[in-house]
Amino acid sequence: MVDSAIRADFLTKMTDDFILVDDATSMASSIETRVPFLDHTLVDYAFSLPLSSIYSDGKGKLLLRRALSGKLPSLSIRKKKQGFASNTYSTYVKEIRPLAKNILPNGLAVKSGYINSNYISRVLDSAPDPKKMREYNFIWNVLALEIWLKIYVERGDLKNPKLELGEF
Repeated sequence: MVDSAIRADFLTKMTDDFILVDDATSMASSIETRVPFLDHTLVDYAFSLPLSSIYSDGKGKLLLRRALSGKLPSLSIRKKKQGFASNTYSTYVKEIRPLAKNILPNGLAVKSGYINSNYISRVLDSAPDPKKMREYNFIWNVLALEIWLKIYVERGDLKNPKLELGEF
């Protein structure tokens, strides 16, 4: 199941998010970028490896860390993963809220009783407010849950997890 989740994450998040962000930010800076770890033979090889060879004890990228050990400063090898800051409020107002209003009120998470529909409606129907970041992060998580439920519960498609948002 973990392997399927990693594959689904790769097939959706990588192509629909990370590559687009890389492309947009590099073009905005007039920089040509390359994504060397997306070489199809390397990706196929990585997916053929047992999970224990790439992730263990809460640490990922084990093979990469081992390969670069002695070539990079040890601090770089040991450093914890760090995300990129984004403007969650702006993203909520422009992208998450309209999508969530369309999907969540009648979604599987509400229909199945996992999520309280009154709370979802109250958050989505209230005027956006930067002080409500906790609620907006919750809506983002519920939206991710809804997409997961659509792919794995409703469609039951572990082999082809790609989902277009237009399907909602």
